Parts: sequence; C-alpha cells; structure tokens
Amino acid sequence: MLLYKRQRIGLKRILTEMHQDQLRRCLESAAESRALLLDWNVRDVERGRGDLTRLAEVLGIDALAELCHPLARLLPRCPDADMALSNVERFLAAPGAPEHLPALLESRGRTLETLLQLFSASQFFSDLLITHPDYLDMVRIPLRSSPSRAEMLQQLQGEVEAAFDDGAVLRAFRTFRQRHMLRIGVNDIIRDRPLEEITRDISRVADTSLEVGLACAQAAVAKRYGEPHTRANQPARCVIVAFGKLGGKELNYSSDIDLMFVYDEEGESRGARGAGTSNDDFF
Repeated sequence: MLLYKRQRIGLKRILTEMHQDQLRRCLESAAESRALLLDWNVRDVERGRGDLTRLAEVLGIDALAELCHPLARLLPRCPDADMALSNVERFLAAPGAPEHLPALLESRGRTLETLLQLFSASQFFSDLLITHPDYLDMVRIPLRSSPSRAEMLQQLQGEVEAAFDDGAVLRAFRTFRQRHMLRIGVNDIIRDRPLEEITRDISRVADTSLEVGLACAQAAVAKRYGEPHTRANQPARCVIVAFGKLGGKELNYSSDIDLMFVYDEEGESRGARGAGTSNDDFF
C-alpha cells in the first residue's frame, strides 16, 4: 500500500513537471501558445498569450500550471472565452486576489466555473469583482431562497450601527448594495432564476436601503434639532412613497427610482438647547 502511494505521488509529480514544461514552452513560443489557446476557444491569441504571461508573473509557473487544468476544461464552455480569460487575469492581478486561488480550485473548480461564466457574460459584474476580490464569497453562496426583507434590514442596520463616522456609513450602504447586486446577478446569469424573482430582489435591496437610510438621516437631524412633533404634541412621522418600477417591485439593474417623501403634520422639533426647527425644514 505504501509503495502504491509512493508510485502515485511520483507519477503526479512527473505529470506536473511535464505540464509546467509544456506551459513554459507555450509562453515562449507563439506557435505553441496559439495551439493551446485555440483549444480553449480563445480567438485573440496574442491577447490571450499576454494574459497567460501576466498570470505567470503574478502566480508563478507552478500555480498557473495548476490553474490551467480547469481552464482547459471550462473556458471552451464559456460564451466568450477571450473575455473570461482576460477578466481572470485582471481578477488575479488585483491586490489580495491570489490568496483566493485555492477557493477557486476546490470542488473540481466549481467556484472557478461560476466565475468564468460570470466573467464571460457581464463586464459590469466582472469589474465589481476585480475591484473587490473579497466579494468572491457572494459567488460561492449556494442557491437558496432569497434573503427576506427582515434579514436584509437586520444586516444593513447592523453594518450602519457599527460604522464609526459618516464616511463609514456611506461605505456600509455602498457595500450592501454591491454585494447583493452581485448575488442577484449570479442567480440571474448563472442560475437562470425567474425574472420575477430577480426584479423583486433588486427592489428589495432598494427598499431596505431606503428604510435604513431614512432612519439614519432622521436620527442625525434629530441629534442636532431634537425629535419632530406635531402641533398636538405627538411624534411626527415621515414615510417614503415609491412610484414606477420600484412601486411595482419591478426594478432592473439600471432603473432609476421615483420617490415622494411625506410627513404627516406641521409642527416643530425641540432641541435640548432650544435649537429646534419646523417639521417642513426637518424633513
């Protein structure tokens, strides 16, 4: 048994070394790289060779050789292998991205397969992942029912409450939107979820952001001017009315949102030091 394991390890080492030698020849020879890249359905051979050369510089020849095994299997299945390979190069060249390589290769490259499909279909989501490699976990989330509105509210409220200044609050909103839009995009492009689910989920991201944003803004203004009250000395309330696609829960990726902010009655706020203001100005 021990001899068998040694033989297997020795064979694997020999095959790895052979593959590394082949890869080196491809990087050095235009003819050999052309043959390899055409097998991968890459049409722009010169650009593809440049992508591989830069990957070798970033990852090293050993790691690139390991990556080439699943690339040879997965790239020919992509809608646009050229686009996928170029975006993989840009992704792995980003600061901190090479540390995600083991996650891409585990489970027979299942995460890499999802990533390549996304990289070959949407430049918007490709650029988002290249800018934020740490969002890769959203690509790896298994398909399940979409998070409920309550779950999303709890998540965003927690992130906003943990923010230490106004800049961090804005980053929390931006990160929340980007990560959930990426999750929705994967479900849309890769998992072929129904259109009704996609538009509902995009609308839910907007709903959640508006609710938390309104509460956050009211708290900030109340800290300066005090809580708003009606003339009957009751707490004054404000709601957001959504029109158009958001009102019908039919937002798409590029939709604008049409909103109306409504407060219930005139009155004024009462600050601790008398620095109050009218409800009209408060809201």
